[in-house]
Amino acid sequence: MGCTAKVRPVNTLEIASHVQSTVGRCMVDAQLSASHVIEITNWSNISYNVDIHGECQTPCVGYQGPGGPRQTWNQNSWVVLPRPGSGGPPKAAARQHLTSLGAARDQSIRTDIRWVALGWGGPPRTEALGMQVDTL
Repeated sequence: MGCTAKVRPVNTLEIASHVQSTVGRCMVDAQLSASHVIEITNWSNISYNVDIHGECQTPCVGYQGPGGPRQTWNQNSWVVLPRPGSGGPPKAAARQHLTSLGAARDQSIRTDIRWVALGWGGPPRTEALGMQVDTL
């Protein structure tokens, strides 16, 4: 398992999760910028409503919030728009800052992405993505 994960639950939708860091690939430092990024590429003609639940499952990595580090990140009701009329896949991105809570290897982050097509009915679907990072 690395610091990127990608699924394509239907032909017209791709969900990717990765860590973007100034300290280096797959690394999180308490003093330098790092983010957990969710990118959704939508090639369809319909919009999706997306909920994100990120969870740092090991003790040395956390999401940086206004009150300090926390283990979870929730972003609800994120609308991913359809492709533009001229074609070409739009890419929507959500991000949350990460921080190191101590030096360790193989710190796990799990992300559950719940999505539903707007205006089409049907039950929501959930995709689970996992990543590992090293903390400094």
